[in-house]
Amino acid sequence: MAQLFIDLGKLNYNIHYVDNLCDQKGLELIAVVKGCFAYMPIIETFQNAGIKIFGISNPSVVIKNLHYMNHRPMMIAVPSARESDIVTRCFKSSLNSEITTIQALGLASDKNNCYHEIILMVDNGDLREGVMPEDVLNTVRKILKIRSKRLKFCGLGANLGCCSGTLPDKQNLNLLQELALDVEKKLGCEIKTVSMGGSVLLEWMKNNDLPSKINQVRMGEAILLGNIPTVNKKHEDLFSDVFTFIGEILEIKEKPSVPSGRQGLDAFGRVPQFKDRGIRRRAILNFGYSNTEPSGLTSRVKGIEIINSNSDYAIADVTDCKERLSVGDILEFDLNYSAMMRVFLSPYTEYIHISSEHEH
Repeated sequence: MAQLFIDLGKLNYNIHYVDNLCDQKGLELIAVVKGCFAYMPIIETFQNAGIKIFGISNPSVVIKNLHYMNHRPMMIAVPSARESDIVTRCFKSSLNSEITTIQALGLASDKNNCYHEIILMVDNGDLREGVMPEDVLNTVRKILKIRSKRLKFCGLGANLGCCSGTLPDKQNLNLLQELALDVEKKLGCEIKTVSMGGSVLLEWMKNNDLPSKINQVRMGEAILLGNIPTVNKKHEDLFSDVFTFIGEILEIKEKPSVPSGRQGLDAFGRVPQFKDRGIRRRAILNFGYSNTEPSGLTSRVKGIEIINSNSDYAIADVTDCKERLSVGDILEFDLNYSAMMRVFLSPYTEYIHISSEHEH
């Protein structure tokens, strides 16, 4: 069975580093744990490090784990109106962009006697969820007219880097600040929270201050993987090996690099592409798509490249590897975000916890 080693000590270091940076900048950190599906030992590590609020996108994850959490989390995916009952019971707040959904949340919050906070999402260029900037004032007016004793409009939010790869700059960061000030001035409504999402912000925050109205950031990948997404860059001050994916060599043989005979589609309906590189040394590994996203793995041993996969196996070209590899050898891999998500969705991978010590 494939294995995932989780170094909770390195995770603890990453949490403290990012949280301390946020403290220095006057920012509340929402720890986004959708990538690990709120895996409880990871949740406990965050909470022991002082993190209060988690960002979670799936209500079913919260239903299963809410009794372990010290506070109700934030729903960081736009909910549907049909989810309003469970969302108001399980989440302290949610990100929203549709007035009909917000109205449903108002009815549900009163019915369930649960206070629920609304953050109106603004599309600031990443073309993900959110109202267009010119529609913010009118949408806030409609939210404020909702008759609910337990629903509260608390602020504005936006995302960067998650969908279209939009990078932070002065223009898209200042936009949210200007909109918040405009709402306060014209509607007399206090904007308690201005929330920005995306680990890509971490690189910006090292050398720049965020606009003064932005007081909350939502980050996950940088803490879990030590990676700055969108620019795909390892952060120099964070551990990028919190997770180690372990695979075993089941077969190793020299074979042609191009199959013989006519080819159709592969097991997933794709058209395979092959480059004739002659006879190559190939290793079959004990994991596939049922365990992770094989293409999102990078071997820690140079000269090993995953070239094909099915549900049960990954096939690696090991011709250029300087080490002498044999059947039964164990290989270590780093994971990207997609590979990490697939691992935590898989029931076929064993999780092993270690706890190295690192000062923060």
